[in-house]
Amino acid sequence: MDKNILKKEIDNEIIKKVSLYLLSFFIPTIIMIAIFAYVKVYPFGNDIYLPVDAYGQYSSFLIYFRGIFFNGNSIFYSLGKSLGGEVYGLIAYYLLSPYNLITLFFNSGNITLAYNIILILKTASTGVAFTYYLNRRKKADFRNLIFSMMYAFSAYVITYGFNIMWLDSVILLPLVIAGLDDLIKYKKFALYTISLSLTLITNYYMGFMVCIFCVIYFVYKMLVKKHKSKKEFFRRVGLFIIYSLIAGLISAVVLLPVFTGLRERTSGLFI
Repeated sequence: MDKNILKKEIDNEIIKKVSLYLLSFFIPTIIMIAIFAYVKVYPFGNDIYLPVDAYGQYSSFLIYFRGIFFNGNSIFYSLGKSLGGEVYGLIAYYLLSPYNLITLFFNSGNITLAYNIILILKTASTGVAFTYYLNRRKKADFRNLIFSMMYAFSAYVITYGFNIMWLDSVILLPLVIAGLDDLIKYKKFALYTISLSLTLITNYYMGFMVCIFCVIYFVYKMLVKKHKSKKEFFRRVGLFIIYSLIAGLISAVVLLPVFTGLRERTSGLFI
């Protein structure tokens, strides 16, 4: 094949992939903004979107998170929690998402707007992550956008999306599965180990659910995959166990203090 033709095909493929990622990010973003504008959520109106626990808890937690950087709030103990108590476990559950850094650009009075922006960006990132997964499974195609939007606006995201601390796992799940496919097919471990570690660190509760899914998915893939020998089969099983444990050990820097603190933790809201 002529080198110029090959180069053109590669360039077209790159342009298509970049276009898919941009569209899978901006389509959910525009849809979410349009919905907020239609129902007149601030700043498009006077209403606020802080449903259920988002109003009673998450907004206060985000204000506390912002205070860690600006007001000297401790990541270990707070007098604002009931009569005082440890907060590391609470921070590890609710506030370790990198998206929460957006709150640093808003004052406490505008935390509602920061919350909505975080929700929009996480929903958009969910679409991008699933597009990445689909592009790896087969050739990049604009039809992948249909399934990316279905994932980004799935019933789970729509119903539980206000629990923004759970959405990081929804974003990372396609990366975890793509990494697991790499581990099974090519014995490549980097994507699986890193993405699973981040899943456990950003929210250990949903991270545990993702771990269960990984076991089920791995068993399914091993059952349908043809193996050259028993040695090859057990080698893949061993790799899955080893790199899953490594991901657990990486996330232990967050998880071990959390599990220790949970035994003596008392519930309460920041005031």
